[in-house]
Amino acid sequence: VQPPRKTGSARDLAEPGQLHVQSSMPDVATVPTDDAAGYHIEFDVCDGRPTLTLVGDLDAAATDALRGILSCVEDAPGAVHVDAHGVVGADLDSFDPLIDLARQRRAQQQPGVVVDSLSEPVKDLFTLLALPISPPVELSDSARLAS
Repeated sequence: VQPPRKTGSARDLAEPGQLHVQSSMPDVATVPTDDAAGYHIEFDVCDGRPTLTLVGDLDAAATDALRGILSCVEDAPGAVHVDAHGVVGADLDSFDPLIDLARQRRAQQQPGVVVDSLSEPVKDLFTLLALPISPPVELSDSARLAS
């Protein structure tokens, strides 16, 4: 898997139809089944709302790709929304890039990161991390960030 390409800042991506995608899946037309391998990460700004969609198995490669895509999101207007309903597996550190982004945005007095939908594996991970599991989950307000 090649590292994600940086297509510009969130302001650059704010134009309708512009999108940044990193995927290791050959066909992401459908949400993968539990035994599917790979991931699909998509960042889009639609109607001024930055949204990150996560699908598949969030392993170490996906976490690296997510970190790369988030470098385009740092200056996104408003809260960054995350759709994680298509995640079928998540390593313990797979949401660290999002938690780091929430911490950075809070330090800069910007709106945080909001996870709007969670799959069962994400709920399991959030339980382990002592994060709320009822969406929406505002990562910028979570207890884990205070440490």
